[in-house]
Amino acid sequence: MNRIVIGIGEYAVASRSDERIKTYGLGSCLAVVIHNPYREVTGMVHIALPDSTIDREKARKHPGYFADTGIPLLLQTMNAITERENPTGLVVKIVGGASVLRPPNTFNIGTRNTTAVHHILAACGLTAAASDVGGAASRTVEVYARDGAVSIRDSHGRIRLL
Repeated sequence: MNRIVIGIGEYAVASRSDERIKTYGLGSCLAVVIHNPYREVTGMVHIALPDSTIDREKARKHPGYFADTGIPLLLQTMNAITERENPTGLVVKIVGGASVLRPPNTFNIGTRNTTAVHHILAACGLTAAASDVGGAASRTVEVYARDGAVSIRDSHGRIRLL
């Protein structure tokens, strides 16, 4: 099985059934996973911040770093592979958005990321079918291209499927 590992601000699209995408250490960051079950294509972006207007240069170099540039880029890349622009039938899952800073909620980045992602998905005609967000534990996420199954391991060692 071929594993694609992405870091903060990176994204990947897997289009072979033996591929999977993985990202480590999601704290306040979010992994947005989009699966096209008809074409067996899956993408993931590791978002760090909600809004690219705070650093346009960083957004230009690393569009996946921000929710408002990363999600459209992921969708555009998936559409190019599948030759399909209609979001109907896409399955979206969101993981992360924890409050890992001490004292808790100092900047509310996890909550702000989650809110931004939901708004951007809605603007794209999408909603999250499932999510595992919030809390205080960081997460490692892996998604399988063939079926969009998401495996989550948190910093407490718990493993669950989404």
